[in-house]
Amino acid sequence: MRWRGEEACKELRDSDSCGSIFLLLVCLGGLYKQRRDEGVWRFGGCVACVLLSMALRNTQQQQQQQQQQQQQQQQQQQQQQQQGDSESEAAATALVV
Repeated sequence: MRWRGEEACKELRDSDSCGSIFLLLVCLGGLYKQRRDEGVWRFGGCVACVLLSMALRNTQQQQQQQQQQQQQQQQQQQQQQQQGDSESEAAATALVV
């Protein structure tokens, strides 16, 4: 039976956190089926793959949160500008009358 560690590392990029844990266990299982030196190198690569995929997910989530905050700030600024415009129009009509 062929060790699935390399394939598992490729699948980690598209999986969720539960899938990542499962595939990491697959890598651990593969470590015991291979010769020790080969297994250690492959396992190390798999762990690095897991850590990189988690880091990429975190940075993507942070970027999305920053974009949402910027959109909220822009909406608040637009609302404040609209309120200021309506107040100035009311003051102008009061002066005309």
